[in-house]
Amino acid sequence: METTRKYYFTVEGETEKRYLTWLQKTINATNEASANVSFSIGVKTKPTSFVKKLSLAGGKPTSIAHIADIGGPSSTDIQKIDKLLIDLKKSQKTKKVSYIFGYSNYCFELWIILHKMNCNNHMPNKNSYLALINKGYGMQFRSLSDYKEEKKIPKDTCHTYIG
Repeated sequence: METTRKYYFTVEGETEKRYLTWLQKTINATNEASANVSFSIGVKTKPTSFVKKLSLAGGKPTSIAHIADIGGPSSTDIQKIDKLLIDLKKSQKTKKVSYIFGYSNYCFELWIILHKMNCNNHMPNKNSYLALINKGYGMQFRSLSDYKEEKKIPKDTCHTYIG
């Protein structure tokens, strides 16, 4: 396969970055893929800082996807998303880019769980996902902070996890 397609992402945290890195490797290892992919991933809460550092060729706008958690209905969460949307719009004026906004349902942990099992229960808070992450991936993380630290993931289980 000779064709490589370039994709750009900005994400909120390392969990999303590790997932996208895993996805890139998985696509590139698949015989059925029509092209290889190359992901440029910036871990940024302000996408304008990622865009300012990009070297882009002229022509049509470069598409960038920003992946974020939608924390909930609190005023703090709503303000966070409002600020993000303003920054995405500002980024599009900084350089010739087109931002696509993607978000997970409440938190990225749900997305990770859905790769291994169904999750049809109400979760009262983000920490409630930990038991399902442990069950789905055969892990024993004590907290979401532990789960988010790549160095705490045993090497022999990384391929079944997210990167």
